[in-house]
Amino acid sequence: MRPEDWELRRLAVSAALAEEYFGFRNADGQVVVPLDQAHVFAAARVDLWERWPQVPRHVRGLAGRYWHVRPDDLAGRAMFEALARTFATQGRGLYRLPDDVPPREATYLLAAHAHQPLELVRQLVREAEEYHYSTRGPLPVAGPGRWQFGGSTPSVVTIPDTEEDAHVRPLRVITAPYAATTTVMRKKILRLARRQAAAGPGRHGWKPGVLVSFMDRLQDASGDPATRLNLPAGKHTVVNAPTGVGKSVLMNARAPLLADRDQGPVAIVVSTIHDSLTNAEKIEADDELVFQVTAQLARATARQKLRCVPLVTTRMPTPPHWTGCTPPTISA
Repeated sequence: MRPEDWELRRLAVSAALAEEYFGFRNADGQVVVPLDQAHVFAAARVDLWERWPQVPRHVRGLAGRYWHVRPDDLAGRAMFEALARTFATQGRGLYRLPDDVPPREATYLLAAHAHQPLELVRQLVREAEEYHYSTRGPLPVAGPGRWQFGGSTPSVVTIPDTEEDAHVRPLRVITAPYAATTTVMRKKILRLARRQAAAGPGRHGWKPGVLVSFMDRLQDASGDPATRLNLPAGKHTVVNAPTGVGKSVLMNARAPLLADRDQGPVAIVVSTIHDSLTNAEKIEADDELVFQVTAQLARATARQKLRCVPLVTTRMPTPPHWTGCTPPTISA
């Protein structure tokens, strides 16, 4: 796909979404697409439209995929309208300008295609994703030395000389529709801990006892023993317990379980870069150990290995750091 073709497609996606929900026919039977509404989709400002939450989930998913790959310059209204008018005058686009209005005064486009709008969106988004990811190359990273991040309590990372001229592949995250409630059963958490203990007694032999003790004392909001952890979407679930009783062990055990069930990616928020790095290494090493042992016992399925990635951001005064556990459906 040529860059100019991508320009046409990135505009056409927003116009097709506007056609589906705001388009109408004029007296001549032509489908009118208002530029105002098209810009709402191009700029990802659907919060301005009160009916957006009622739009079918698969359409919202398409819009999200579009926003992930579309350039940020479309967010500006003046830039968007200028690009839309320019490409609509070329005569080879999916939308065109009306004949009786000067191009600079046009406030709407006319559909010049025979597709169903949402089918057109689906096709254009797929092509846009292919183009977007095909143009991404390895990213340069920080070189050897001592690096410091954060404010009053900074984190310090030392990168060895062996990492000179290192590059990383861009991380591609493919999300799935959210589940209303995510449930992790007590028995599955304990089963994972026992498998880790069996695979490496010296390193993980303590885990089953800690988790059994913690789960035995874990109660729900009504005071009854908790046999499962229900995590409703859009809400915070607070697990309140003293230091050292197993909260972190429980969270680190839940992350690979959820990711392995295609309910990832799972992010664990920690306070420092060091914690992010060590968490990723520990979780991946634990999963690798269980994977190898089950394979040796001929009990392994088609399940692929877990991938844990430390993610660090410095865009906030007190930056959050993450350990991202991604399921096999995630590609890098």
